[in-house]
Amino acid sequence: MISRFGTCADKNVPAEIWKKFLIILAPFAPFLAEEIWQVVRAESEAASVHLASWPHFARASRGEFELGEIDESILNAMTETRRLVTLGLEAREQAGIKIRQPLGVLKIRSSKLEIRNNANLIKLLREEINVGEIVWDEKSAAEVELDTALTPELREQGELRELIRELQNWRKTNGLKPGAPAAIPVPAGRAALAKKFAAEIKRATTSSELVFGE
Repeated sequence: MISRFGTCADKNVPAEIWKKFLIILAPFAPFLAEEIWQVVRAESEAASVHLASWPHFARASRGEFELGEIDESILNAMTETRRLVTLGLEAREQAGIKIRQPLGVLKIRSSKLEIRNNANLIKLLREEINVGEIVWDEKSAAEVELDTALTPELREQGELRELIRELQNWRKTNGLKPGAPAAIPVPAGRAALAKKFAAEIKRATTSSELVFGE
């Protein structure tokens, strides 16, 4: 890892390579990449990893890097999105609902159009807070309002995610390499759920077969 002073724990990897890795990582793990970027960036570099320019092949091959100009609207939208995610996760914690349990709706009072009109940021909010829908309601009593009602379908999805987590832990406990196909035993009492979502479970756990007890 690299520090804000440009040093790297692995002396064979230049700090600039790590920073470019964060830029490439940002679309897939935006909050993680942003958190690390804020620690390692120099004062002269982009204020956000999402504002940093992607490497240009010709310049990068010569070791030349150039960061883009700051777009304040993008920076403000990302900052607001991170804040709303934090509020949404706090609402989950207060309700005692694990992040693996999908919920139906999150109401947000914010009227900032740079978020409301950005499909990518809305998707980030949904995925990070694990809700099916974001509703913008300027009359909402709270800044974020989480619908904690669990329909049978939502409960089933939560149970499915918990089962997938258990099977992934089984792989790890038994020393299976990531991506290596394996026949995985299904815990007692989970057979009906596993059979209903067998294809999804196999894909998520890299299972060649689900083994059901007698």
